[in-house]
Amino acid sequence: MKTMVTQKQILKHFNLSRDTLVAMEKEGLPFCKISVRDKEYDIKQVAEWLKIIRKDIDSMVIGKIDF
Repeated sequence: MKTMVTQKQILKHFNLSRDTLVAMEKEGLPFCKISVRDKEYDIKQVAEWLKIIRKDIDSMVIGKIDF
């Protein structure tokens, strides 16, 4: 069963700023638009998306610069 929450609830639950949430939406964060201004989020889908993104970030290798 999906647990749908409002934007305000998702911001509080994951301790995000509104700007960060908007940036994450542009990067593919799943959400449902319910009106012109309002969106809903499946909290489990958001948690899974964040887990994948964090895994991708953790696996990044930053190269050594030789001078």
